[in-house]
Parts: sequence; C-alpha cells; structure tokens
Amino acid sequence: MNRGTLNQLFFTTVDRHAGLPAAFRSKVGGTWVGITHREALEVMIESYDRMGLKELRDDTKKVLAKNYPHDKLTQQGANRTNSSWWKFWD
Repeated sequence: MNRGTLNQLFFTTVDRHAGLPAAFRSKVGGTWVGITHREALEVMIESYDRMGLKELRDDTKKVLAKNYPHDKLTQQGANRTNSSWWKFWD
C-alpha cells in the first residue's frame, strides 16, 4: 500500500483533523479536558523557557505568532502568568 511521501501523509492527516478543536486530551481532576493547539504551544514555550532552551522557546513562539497572530502571548512576548488548565496543582 503506497501512502505517498511523508509530507503528503502529514498534510493529509492535518486536513483530516482540521475541524477538531482539541489537539490533545488530558484528564484533570477526573474530567477529560480538551487542549487546543494554541494551548499546547503555550505550554511548550513555558517549558522550554524553564529548561533554559531559549532557541526552542523562540522557535515555538514564531510558530505561535504565525498561526495565532492575535494571541496575547504573541503580542506581549512574555509567558502567561495566570493559572491555566495544566496547572492543576494550583
């Protein structure tokens, strides 16, 4: 079975899932919570920053800015300071 190139497979998969709001699902407090692509990028940015991986942080910020130009994180150029769904320990 020929599925084409890796790029074709990737874009076919992206197209197939384009209408879905959640990139991932995580169980928080006994409830499954949808995690959007934007939220996943924000978590990655903060994680890279805390690990001192500045180049990966900056690259991920560029991806966020390109795909979500009106995002607060993109406009401020800073990490989120308010509590979020993934900070279940707060």
